[in-house]
Amino acid sequence: LGDIVDDETWGMLAAIHEYYASRFAAMAPKSGIYTNTQMEENAWTSLGLASVECLLRDHPSAAAFSDAVRRWMFLTVTTPQDTKDHALFGGRAIRQRVGETFTALPDYWTENHGMIHPTYTASCLELLNTIGVVYGVHGRSLPEEALYNRRKVYDHLKKVTERHGYMHPVQDMDWPYLSPDPGTQVHSAAAVCLRDPDGARFERRALETL
Repeated sequence: LGDIVDDETWGMLAAIHEYYASRFAAMAPKSGIYTNTQMEENAWTSLGLASVECLLRDHPSAAAFSDAVRRWMFLTVTTPQDTKDHALFGGRAIRQRVGETFTALPDYWTENHGMIHPTYTASCLELLNTIGVVYGVHGRSLPEEALYNRRKVYDHLKKVTERHGYMHPVQDMDWPYLSPDPGTQVHSAAAVCLRDPDGARFERRALETL
């Protein structure tokens, strides 16, 4: 878009991203497991900071922005047992990176509105798809932190995905659990970002349903 967007508009976009970074880059990702998970909110902020990192790559604080988005991505899907994990991830022990920030139950499901909820559990993957698009548009690779624990989450979501590509709450709901999109974003993120062949299969089913 560089040839068709004028300098004033680019300046406006940069200012918006700088404002977003001023609000969230230094903020610590929040923890939340029971009643309402924090997974979705941490994923949203990761997406915003991904755009900051890419659009403001020549900014004096570019290195800090890169560190911030990786922190938010990593802490989007964390469980209590991660705080005991001494394995290295990105040069640091997982337990040190996690601290006491947890967004998922020990079995990698999330609870929202007082129930175990596949839609909120899938938020880390649905937003991962868009994060991947942001980095791809800018010709950059998806950070490793964006994939942390996502495969474990998707392994559970596959178990509740039926033949039309929909992910249903196993305890049932009091309204029809059908939306305009049965889950194509989630399954395509699994197929493209996680290289999961089941994700590709379920994405085709969901697209056929649409």
